[in-house]
This record gives sequence, C-alpha cells and structure tokens, in this order.
Amino acid sequence: MPSGKTDKATIVDNKDGTVKITYEPKEEGAHEISLRYNDEPVDDGPIVFYVDSVGSAKKKITAYGPGLTRGLVGEQNKFTINTGGLGSAKLNVTVEGPSKTQVELSDNRDGTITVSYSALVPGEYKIKISFDGKQVVGSPFITEINDEGRQRSHLNVGRASEHTLDFKISEEDLKTIDAIIVTPCGLEEPAELKLMKNGQLAIMFTPREQGDHIVNVKRRGNHIAGSPFRFDVLSRDIGDAKQVKVSGKGLKEGKANAENEIIINTKDAGYGGLSVALEGPGRSEILSKEVTDSTIKLSYQPYEPGQYSLMVKYADHVVPGSPFSIKVSGQGTNSQKESFRKFRKLQPVAEPNTECHFSFKQPSVSAYDLSAKIHSPQGSSEDVSIKDKGDFVYQVSFVPKEVGLFALSIRNKEIHIAGSPFPFTVGPLLDFGPHKVRCGGPGLIKGAVNKLNEFDIYTREAGTGELHVVMEGPSKPELKYTDRKDGSCHVGYKVSQAGEYRVSVFFNDHEVPDSPFRTVVMAPTGDVAKIELGPMPPDSMIQLNKPYNMTVIMNGAKGNIEGKVKVPSGKIEDCFASPIDAENWGVRFIPREYGIYQVYIKCKGSHIPQSPLFVRVGHDNADPAAILVHGHGLRAAIVNHATDFIVETCNAGHSMLEVNIEGPSKVSMGCAELDEGYKINYTPLAPGDYLISIKYNGCHIGSSPFKVRATKQPGSRTVADAGSHEISTIAISTTDREAKQKVEHMPKFKSDATRVYCKGMGLKKAFAGKPNTLTVNCSEAGFNMIYVSFLGPNRNTIHECSVKHMGGQIYEVKYTCKDKGDAMLMVKYGDEQIPGSPFKLECV
Repeated sequence: MPSGKTDKATIVDNKDGTVKITYEPKEEGAHEISLRYNDEPVDDGPIVFYVDSVGSAKKKITAYGPGLTRGLVGEQNKFTINTGGLGSAKLNVTVEGPSKTQVELSDNRDGTITVSYSALVPGEYKIKISFDGKQVVGSPFITEINDEGRQRSHLNVGRASEHTLDFKISEEDLKTIDAIIVTPCGLEEPAELKLMKNGQLAIMFTPREQGDHIVNVKRRGNHIAGSPFRFDVLSRDIGDAKQVKVSGKGLKEGKANAENEIIINTKDAGYGGLSVALEGPGRSEILSKEVTDSTIKLSYQPYEPGQYSLMVKYADHVVPGSPFSIKVSGQGTNSQKESFRKFRKLQPVAEPNTECHFSFKQPSVSAYDLSAKIHSPQGSSEDVSIKDKGDFVYQVSFVPKEVGLFALSIRNKEIHIAGSPFPFTVGPLLDFGPHKVRCGGPGLIKGAVNKLNEFDIYTREAGTGELHVVMEGPSKPELKYTDRKDGSCHVGYKVSQAGEYRVSVFFNDHEVPDSPFRTVVMAPTGDVAKIELGPMPPDSMIQLNKPYNMTVIMNGAKGNIEGKVKVPSGKIEDCFASPIDAENWGVRFIPREYGIYQVYIKCKGSHIPQSPLFVRVGHDNADPAAILVHGHGLRAAIVNHATDFIVETCNAGHSMLEVNIEGPSKVSMGCAELDEGYKINYTPLAPGDYLISIKYNGCHIGSSPFKVRATKQPGSRTVADAGSHEISTIAISTTDREAKQKVEHMPKFKSDATRVYCKGMGLKKAFAGKPNTLTVNCSEAGFNMIYVSFLGPNRNTIHECSVKHMGGQIYEVKYTCKDKGDAMLMVKYGDEQIPGSPFKLECV
C-alpha cells in the first residue's frame, strides 16, 4: 500500500485453472500485489495499480495493466482504467515521448475503460491521465517502450566533403597520424584521412557549420609540419536534413517477401552521411540499388507482415516526416515463438586468496581438448585447471591474488569457445548491467531437429535482474532452463522443423551484447544427409591470398552445392562452387585476412551435416585476452569534444581489431597507429549512454563492452538528433607487435632503509678527475636492491658510478667527478632513501 502497510486480497478459484483476485483499496496512490505460488514468486509479478478519488462522491478511480510500466515498439500496448461507473466522457489520456503515438479508448460497458497506444521508437514515455480536468494521483506515469521482439536492419551511404591539405605523405606514414577538425563553434571531430594520387594528404568529413575550420594533424601527439591547417566551409556544403526528399510507393505500404522501393533525393542538402534503419516484427533487408551524385534508390524486403518503422537521417539529423510508418501486408513465414523469464540473483563477492569457480557446458567436447588460462588485471597470465563435472559440464578453478577484473580464456583445440575470454571480477562489481551479460555455446551457432541443443548465459558480472529469453522460428521451440547457482545458467531447446531461428536475450528489458543470435537448425534427410566433406588440408598449409579448396563428396546425392564464408572481420562472402565429377564438388574461397573463417555449405537450400565448419588461416596466435585498453574515453565523454583511448595489442598476435560504439547518435571516429597498438578517437554528438565494444579475432576482449556516459556542457550546441541503436564502427587489420620483455612480478623484499649506514672519504670531499670511494653497509637492513647515482656540478650530467658487492651485504661505491663545484650523491635501498641521502658533496 502507498503508506507501506500490507493488506490481503481475496482469491477465488474459478474451477477452470484460473483464479480471480479482488481487492477494495483503502488508500490513494500506487499499490503492488505480490503473487506467490507454493511460496515461490510468480514470474510476472508484482501487479502494479494506481488509485485516486474522483467526483463529489469520492469514488475510487483505478489504473492498472502492463502498458502503464512497459511496452513494445509497434505493438498495441494496453492498460485499464476503472472509473467506478463514472464513464469515459470526462476522461482524457495522452502519451508523450520520443515519437508520436496513437491513443484509443474503448468503453467495456462494465465501468472500465481499455486504453491502447502504439509507439514507433523505443524510449521513455509519459502517460497522462486526467478526469474532469484534474490529473489523477500518480500521473504522469513513466513507461519504458523497448524494441524487444523487433528486428532491425540498417544501411549507411556516405557522402563526405573532401579537402586537400598542403602536405605530402607516404602510405606507410598515413597509418601513424590522426586528424581532429575544430569548427567555429568549438566542435572537435575526428576526420577520415585519405592519400591522394599525387601523394598529398586529404581529409574527409561532414560539414556542420559555415566558416573557418582548423585541422590538427598529429603523429604520436605532436603536430606534423604545417599543422594546424585551415580551410573555409561554405554554406552550400553544410548537410541539411530539411532539404532531403523521400518518396516512393514503399514509403507508406509494402509487401512481405518482395522488394519495395523508396527514393531519397539529397540534391539541395549539401554533404552528409545517409542513415536508413527499418524496424519491425520480422527480419528485413535493405539494399542500395542505385546511387548518383544526389539520388539514392533503395529497396527493402521484409519477411513478415506488420507495422514497420523507417527512420531516415541525413548528416545525423532526422529528415522531415521520419520515422515513416509502413504497413506491410502479404504472407509471412508464420514464425512461432516461445520465451521465459527468470530472476537472477547477485552472486557472493569473490575474495583474493580464496578459490573461485567458473562453470560452462560444451556438449560432445572432451576434457583433453580443453585448456584454460586466467589473465590478471595487470596483464600477467597463468594456466588453470579444468574439472569434468559430468554431462559435459566443466568447472575452472583458480585462486586470484588481487582485487580487480580478470579475464578467463577457455579454448577447445586452441580456438576460443563462444563467449571467451570471460570477465571475472574479484571484489565488488564496479561496472554491471545488461552490457556485462555473456552468451555462448554450440546451440547459438547451429542445432539439429528433434534433439536438445544447448547454450550458456553468464549473468555473474551483470548483477541482479530479470533474464528474458525469446526464441522464434519455423516451429515452436521447447525451452529448458537450468540454474547452476554460480552466476551462469544453461538453456536447452528442441524444435521440430529445420530452418533459421532467432534467439534474443534480454536482461532487465535491455538486449545483451551480440543479441539476437541467429542459429541454423538442420534436419539432413534424404540426399543431403549423405553428403560429407573430403579430407581437409592442415591449417599450416593455408596461405593468405591463395585459394583454399575443399572437396564435397556427394555419395550419390543429387543437387547443386552452394557456399558462403563469414570472414574474421564479420563480412559474409560467396564461395565459388563447381562440380569436379559426378560424385565430387569443389568449394573454394580466397582468405584475405588472418583469423577464424566460418564456412556454410548447402545443398538444395539445406546445410550439409558438417556445416558450418571453422577454418583457421595463419597461426592463430591472436589472443583477445592479451589485449589491454586504457584511456579517459572508456570512462566518460563530453558531447562535441574529442576523446580517446588506447588499445594495446603487444603480444596479442595479429588479427582484426573491431571497435563498435553504439548509442543515441553516431560518433565520429578516427584511428592512429602507435608503437604499442592503436589510439582510437571519437566524438559523441548527443548526450546519453554509449556502449563501446572491442573485439579481437571476432571475440570480445575480457573487459568489453564499456559503458560510457556522454554529458552536454551548459550552453553547448547540439549537432545531431538523438535516437537509439546508432552504431559506428572502425576495423583495423593489426600486425604483430612485441612488447619489451619485462619481469611480470617484482619480488617482495623485507628491508628497512633506516638501518643502512655509509662511511668513507667519498662522503666528505670529492677530488675531480680521480676515483672517490665509500662503503655502504646493509647487513642489518634486511635484503633489497641498492641504487646509487652521482650528479656532478654541471647539473645536466650524471657521472660514472659503480657498485661492487664485497660480501655480507657490504657494498663498495666508486664515482668520478669531472668538474669542480657542488655535487650530489644519492643512495637508495629499495624505494627508500638511506639516512642522509641525498648527500651534498664539494668537488675540488
């Protein structure tokens, strides 16, 4: 009750598998009804409703229903208002938020009103309920609209302004420089660098305002010759979303499983990047069919009927009329859906010097093929043990020595399992939430019909919250959930039809990294079940930029073979497939980068039994767990101001480094090569939370993703319209880098520098041009390292100095002074000065 008191509701068994709950409120305000069955909380509880007194008779008006607290984009979100028989004539309901909404009231003729509303974009909405001109208690109600179950596809078409700078540079040197443009209003934005045919340096960027612009071009923090450069931006070059014209039959209605065209004209809109996103109840594809200097012809193909939302942005601003609401009709795929919700508890805090455990499941994998390594916050690593717990469940055990974020690498036959390296915090969680959930397992890649397919979800780093898993596809899945009580859980599914299924994972109503997962469920029957792969060449024989050939043995099966390959950087390309003879087909592709390739081979539209297969190109020494990142740009950011962070790739091998930044706006990104790795620059253009995902060799590094809040300074200008799910990406093909070898752990000494004493003529007076000697006695000070340095009268010169151990922790120190005047001798035992140090000497 609003006062904090508790009361009991009346429960009546309807004798049909349902119950009726009635309660007469005694107070005004927000109420919660907690539901328990067999003393266990019901997943969909508690029920929230609001009570107010209206009218001269002070009748109770009640508002309740899921639409008051949460809803889905594009769906009819509903809640109920009980007016106590006063009717709907004096009732007014409005919904305000990021998009326009349609609100409908339906009188149920029983004293209740059903309110339905639909929103086009996700975000926070305010529901205002008033009766007879007065807002009811609790109004406005805050509801969170998310895009759960909605699928999104997007397309970016760049149209940047190009300016040539008065500076010549080689292609190799281009990698080591970065550029930041400063506009007249103070906006700092990374610019893309380009090498012209004549060797001159050029920058490409989106003009945002008229006037004099400054370009700071730096190499390792220092300006290059001629920097900063200046150039002028004319008003006609500035990107203006208001001048963009969007037309076409597909703008208002579309057909499922058919191409629908729209035309976007940017003739009078200046320079800017075009961003198009289509969101709806099913998967869709957007293709750029024709691009001229000012006109882009696009086609989209949705696979399910329903209400879709088309968002069009130009130069980071929403074009007039966007988002466009599109009604898609026609026959869909009749997708079937199943889901569950489970509450995940906060796990006990892991302490240093106590044994920690991490469990995972790898069906059909032998313990002999598994290996694990733990990486400390300081970058050191050590092998850890793996214990077979039965039923292909394995447990990793280790004893951390310090507090911080560790990374746990788990490999199967030297290849990271899905989700590895896993983050593991020792001590209290400092960063938690949906972005820290990890998912992995073979069931997220492929499955088999009528068999239990499995995967794991790791919520330990995310803290407490509600886990929501949704799976949909050609047949209704049967879902099985097992809590391992250690911050991880196991999900199994069984389906009756083959095809592509979509697994969406949410935590506290926010989608977790890499979700949705697309898994291919196969049912090789008839001819397809006979097909197999021929002998595969060893990984050591695969060469970059040379064709990689595979043989597919048909074993009497009929049909054409087709193949696709997913390269390490994430792109999907076609393979070349052709018949060799009546029984064999050849499939080949040319690897252009190092890493793990996923090869998909189909016959008659169905995957062969061994598809997809993993091919390793080059020695896979690329280790995401060895990547170190640091910098202010991983902690906080300021809108319109450039920030950066460093990605250290030393000793991590060579592979594809991919950085994604997702948030309320696109960010301008740049990159420069450093000795130890790469510096990533970015500028957020709208306030809000951004997620920075860093992947190496296709895997998240241990601490990824990072949640960064961008704040806006008072009085600063906004140069982009805020939205949701705006993604900016930069990908870099790295090279091998070796860090200078250093001791990973310094020995711990027990010593007391105050018990060290010195004697000798070299402590009193020094003679120029001659060796001067003193003795340092450490015999009573414990053991440590001794440091001696001599600074002569000329303060910019450190003179020759030597230390010789005479035995019994007694050292002879010799130094030579070249000039006459005052000098200084410093003696340290460990990190501490000994008594009297630094000594002041006179050199004669």
